[in-house]
Amino acid sequence: MSIVNQRRKTENMQKGRLGGRQLSLDLVVEILKKLPSKSLVRFRCVSKQWSTIINSRRDFIEAIVNRSLLSHQQQQHQPPMFIFHHCVPETFFTFSSTFSESIRPALVTIYNHTTRQSLRLPVIEAPVTEFRRLYCHFGYDPVMDQYKVMSILVDFREFTQTFHVFTLGSDKSWRRIQGIDDEQLLPSVDGVCIQGTIYYGATRATKKESCGETVDFRMTFDRGETVLLSFHIRSERFYHVSAPEPMLQALSSGLLIDRALLNHQGKLVCIGCCGEEKDDDDNDLTSMWVFENTEKQEWSKITFDLPELPLFCLNGDFTGFSGFTPAGEIFVTQYRYFFDKPVYVYYYDMNRNCFRRVEIQGTRPEKITKNPATVKVFGIHDHVENTMLLS
Repeated sequence: MSIVNQRRKTENMQKGRLGGRQLSLDLVVEILKKLPSKSLVRFRCVSKQWSTIINSRRDFIEAIVNRSLLSHQQQQHQPPMFIFHHCVPETFFTFSSTFSESIRPALVTIYNHTTRQSLRLPVIEAPVTEFRRLYCHFGYDPVMDQYKVMSILVDFREFTQTFHVFTLGSDKSWRRIQGIDDEQLLPSVDGVCIQGTIYYGATRATKKESCGETVDFRMTFDRGETVLLSFHIRSERFYHVSAPEPMLQALSSGLLIDRALLNHQGKLVCIGCCGEEKDDDDNDLTSMWVFENTEKQEWSKITFDLPELPLFCLNGDFTGFSGFTPAGEIFVTQYRYFFDKPVYVYYYDMNRNCFRRVEIQGTRPEKITKNPATVKVFGIHDHVENTMLLS
């Protein structure tokens, strides 16, 4: 096709015309639904109407999300997406299937990979210090079609905590909400959002009578039992979740590699090793608890013999299981990248009891770098395209 013909075709698309005929709005929407997300991001600048369709029209956004979900189901061996968190000299994020160092630094809090848009949320009422920690969980309510961020601000010196919510597209500032009744339950296990509910682990902490002038907030309290909590996104209420005692013991482990809350095919899964069960060689077995029925609070359990290698070859540069692939494999992503050797993702097949290793493209060093900074790596296998505009 000649350059002239290409230009005419583009002009006709911009005017919504084809062969001198005006395309109906519904037909334009259906055509746009067929385009890849990268093209949709570029075509937002065609007109205000197209921008509104792509970024704000609910049925269109749902169509893109459903298309992406269907693609996940059909492509079981697709590679994960990776978040590269650059810590020095400025905090910024790279989100891609490969690694790149040539990204302009930008402070962000929420980032939409599909639209390449970031949104920095406002500051909560009090600053974070060495004795104040902020724990944030991101979730989606499918009924009201709302994305919310729930945060818990803990003051370890005063031994208090406050709860806040920010709704994307509605709130201009954080709203303080009623938290859990027990002030001693402090967040301890990273959460996961499943079907409108955020699940996370919390540990009962008791403040020490005297902890001196230590600057380590962890020295100001003693750890007790661990419980499983849930936050219902739509009602913005907290609940206790009944869970098997061995599972709670696994969640209470001080080692991050021994515990994880994950989403597997729309169900809450806890993977952990509490050292109670051993195989014939006296090796600790790893257990996986599946939340089968949320109304009846019923769990099922699977036990498997997780090989020590190659995980321990990572020398502590990982923080536990990252998630599940569409094919059902558990995968682990190397947590820190030091620019001196490639970064790998390890996939574990429970049925075959074996690992496979995949190198993240672009992380193999071509030359020795003088950059002393480290990069944190997070693997995501359930990333779904969404053209919604962050606001």
